[in-house]
Amino acid sequence: MMKGNIKYVLLICFFGFWNHQDTNAQQLPVYALQELCSPGYNPSYAAFEELKDLMIISRQQWLGFEDAPRSYYTSLNFPLQAENMGVGMDIRREGSGPLNRSAVFFSYGYSIKISPLSRISFGLRGGVQSYRIQLTDLELVQQGDVLFQEDIRSRILPNVGTGVHFSYKNYYLDFSAPTLLKNRFTATSETNSSDENREDRILFFQAGGDIRVSEDIIFQPSVVVWNTSNAPGMVDLRIGATLKDTFHAGIAYRVSGVLSSYFSVSFLEKYIISYAYELPLSYNYKLSTGSHEIAFGIDFEFFSRKTLSPRRF
Repeated sequence: MMKGNIKYVLLICFFGFWNHQDTNAQQLPVYALQELCSPGYNPSYAAFEELKDLMIISRQQWLGFEDAPRSYYTSLNFPLQAENMGVGMDIRREGSGPLNRSAVFFSYGYSIKISPLSRISFGLRGGVQSYRIQLTDLELVQQGDVLFQEDIRSRILPNVGTGVHFSYKNYYLDFSAPTLLKNRFTATSETNSSDENREDRILFFQAGGDIRVSEDIIFQPSVVVWNTSNAPGMVDLRIGATLKDTFHAGIAYRVSGVLSSYFSVSFLEKYIISYAYELPLSYNYKLSTGSHEIAFGIDFEFFSRKTLSPRRF
């Protein structure tokens, strides 16, 4: 019965998002493997030599639900021969029920050494997002509704973002706005629409550090905050540990009621494999087997300047 009703649930959620001024939704996917997709939120990370040149992440959310959300993230990052500069590209694809969204963004990062113990990096990003909503696939409670008689074909919406990363000794602070433009759109036009049918500006904050407890073990606490103007903010409290720069594991708690655990293994000095499991606590978790993420990264060693590290600073 749960699978049979999921399309009606998605219909209600979509209708509320599309037409109701007081209904808001998450506009960018949030990953438990946050450390591995930081360039997708903060373009200043493009200047980091420690980034994996290729990173692929797959997120399957709420397994057990038909048409549950699914997200895919790929990033490519290239250090430039000029010191302290880099460029990158991240590709996203998300889907949930009738809604599918794709995005391609390009990033540029530049890093400045302030002192022997501190550094600041700046980044810019720009790209496009494409939306497609298959309304005709929905099973309507009330037949004949003209709003659902035609699919919404691809809507191409541009956007830009910026970010800053500051580090001092083994501690860091991030601030970024991955999407600055508040695009508005409807089924027929991006320009003639009400305020509720728009993208909201997203602000991203992150702070953390490395605390070495022995020669081989480093603890890495951090806090991550997402904020938009028309939705409740999200806060992640995270604690991880790295063993011999090879094994990395941790747990995260989202204040809204989500618990996740994750681990990564680096091998052959250039590859990394990661897995994360996320369990919602704010509703009956027995309805789903939770959310799963798998990631794979590789270094290509373009200029033989890279050092393998689970951290980004």
